[in-house]
Amino acid sequence: MNELINVNFDTQTVSARELHGQLNRHRDFKDFFVEVSKMKVSMDMEELKLLRTVVKTFSYKFGSEAVVYLADSIDTEMVLPVKSLEARKANEEKMKEEIVNNFNSIFPDYTFVGCEKQVGSIGRIDIYALCGERSVIIELKTGSKNPNTQLIAYGSKFENPILIGITEKEIEDERKIKGISYFTLSELREAVEQWII
Repeated sequence: MNELINVNFDTQTVSARELHGQLNRHRDFKDFFVEVSKMKVSMDMEELKLLRTVVKTFSYKFGSEAVVYLADSIDTEMVLPVKSLEARKANEEKMKEEIVNNFNSIFPDYTFVGCEKQVGSIGRIDIYALCGERSVIIELKTGSKNPNTQLIAYGSKFENPILIGITEKEIEDERKIKGISYFTLSELREAVEQWII
């Protein structure tokens, strides 16, 4: 897989390996097409480029004409301003504000420490908390983008951390990793009696 796709796996929020594995389970082009179409509407520019590269590796399975058509539709998504990085960041900021405003109600056993905690050269943890002396790392993602890569990267710098991913949409079970707790924003809203926006 690494020979086909030259990607820095440490900096990608979605890895080529994950994308390939998820797409490779589809036996017919219709299911493959639907899966790619769902993915592309929640991705930013860099992830769309990666998706396009991965999709093109499936020419052997579905034929080059069909795959080229699908790759072209990803190109179209890249030029549409609707799913811009700025819009996604604004959505993540709104999610973060809601989680922080309701933190004690959502996570009564954790102590909120702060947002955007820098972790070496890896990046910034969206929300950082403590459970006693144990670190709690919370990563927020718009749509059903997968928080796994970032959570694992951040978690590697702490001893026995609690890892939590909060997304707008449900993540499929096969994309979930043991040791990470997953929540959707809507299920958290439903669990809190008086949600503060």
